[in-house]
Amino acid sequence: MKFNFKSQPDQMIEKPTENCADHSLYNCTEPDCSGEMEVTDISDFFNTGYTDDLVAGHFFEINYDTNELTIQGQLSEEELEDICSSGFATGGVPSADDVYRRIEILTDEWSIDWIEEEFFDEEGEPLN
Repeated sequence: MKFNFKSQPDQMIEKPTENCADHSLYNCTEPDCSGEMEVTDISDFFNTGYTDDLVAGHFFEINYDTNELTIQGQLSEEELEDICSSGFATGGVPSADDVYRRIEILTDEWSIDWIEEEFFDEEGEPLN
């Protein structure tokens, strides 16, 4: 699989959740709640332990100075199997479609504006 994603600068890299910062509760009604909301960071998106996220996030980088995001690199079949067989992985080797779908979900949920957006499966065929 080959990844070539590069965003415009100034992408959103954190956003509030619907959980309060004091109690981590959704729509918190605790009397001592400050009303501040927890914040999630885009760097946590692929940290699920599932193999499709491990592969999709393998090359994921954030430039915190410019808020630019990149996913650039290439995985051989052997590297793909190594990533998916780590002790932290849940699931088998994902399909290229599954990996690309996770990048699409990242793009949608975080409103990423890619200036380069290329993804190739194991045979070198583009999926986007």
